[in-house]
Amino acid sequence: MREKILTFFFSTILLVISINKTYATPYGNGDVILSTKVISALYNYLNNKKGNPDWFALHVSGKYYSYWYCPREFTHGCEETMRFKIIKSCEEWANENNVSGKCYFFARKNYIKWKNSLNKKTIKIPKNLSKKELENFLLQNKFVSENVNIPIFDTDNPDLIEKLKGLQKLLDQGALTQKDFDKAKKKLLNKQ
Repeated sequence: MREKILTFFFSTILLVISINKTYATPYGNGDVILSTKVISALYNYLNNKKGNPDWFALHVSGKYYSYWYCPREFTHGCEETMRFKIIKSCEEWANENNVSGKCYFFARKNYIKWKNSLNKKTIKIPKNLSKKELENFLLQNKFVSENVNIPIFDTDNPDLIEKLKGLQKLLDQGALTQKDFDKAKKKLLNKQ
């Protein structure tokens, strides 16, 4: 009888651990640089007029995302299962672009949960930031690179090299796919 009780006890503990792992929220960690399109999406997530920010998922590349806001009509909270759909949606988008890797949660409500080499704790995002202020906040917390505010190329001297550098920057930030980059580069080189 004692063996049956111990077996039941340990089986129950293993089941609880398994359930907790299954439903644990996968917050990201490690250094990641957000692309300009992700910064814009994060700004929209934080400033959605239809509801409050709830979950923001980010791909490890910093180029793909998915988010969910809680519509205002849900006064007693949103559906918790949405968080798993957000991760799946983010990963599907990356896979469609032949980018491997996983998505994790970057933000929960108005808090950055992603841990990087500078931030080991949750960071509260100040309310009512302009997009420029959000970029600076992310820069201070090492989630964007210094060159996020540098113009793509000098419009007073738009020579070929500057245009190519601009295209490369757009590619690096995820604003262009490799296919679009190659097409634009070929078009520029054929004009010369």
